[in-house]
Amino acid sequence: MSVCKLISLPKILDRRGNLSFAESGNHIPFDIKRVYWIYDVPGGETRGGHAFRETTK
Repeated sequence: MSVCKLISLPKILDRRGNLSFAESGNHIPFDIKRVYWIYDVPGGETRGGHAFRETTK
């Protein structure tokens, strides 16, 4: 039998849009590297606009 549960993730509020993220061993109980979501971005706003050449844990 599998068990499901709701996990609350951090939410960074910003006028340009909100950001949430999850890291394994910290926020979720299974293996991933890192994941993030940008959402609720108002029309006409730009988020990011840059790229990471190298991301480290």
